[in-house]
Amino acid sequence: METFLEPSAPVSPQAPRARLPNWATVCEAGVFLIFAVFFLLYGLTPILGGDGLGLVGADEPRYAQIAHEMLDRFDSAHTLKGRLGACVTPYLYGHP
Repeated sequence: METFLEPSAPVSPQAPRARLPNWATVCEAGVFLIFAVFFLLYGLTPILGGDGLGLVGADEPRYAQIAHEMLDRFDSAHTLKGRLGACVTPYLYGHP
């Protein structure tokens, strides 16, 4: 069986044809770039004076401290009643 190939256009060595990446590679690079820019800007927002946007409010550190103290009390409780009390009662700076 003979196969006949159609002649292609001659390629001159002076003007090499630029090879473009396929569409999937371009989309993947674009998504990576968008995520990288978003996370960099999101991380720099408090440094650039954007802490008034509500990303970190006045309540969040207090709630984190309450959770931290509840976990400390749970870990240090030796009885079931003490562990249940630590799970139910929120403590802030040692006070319920």
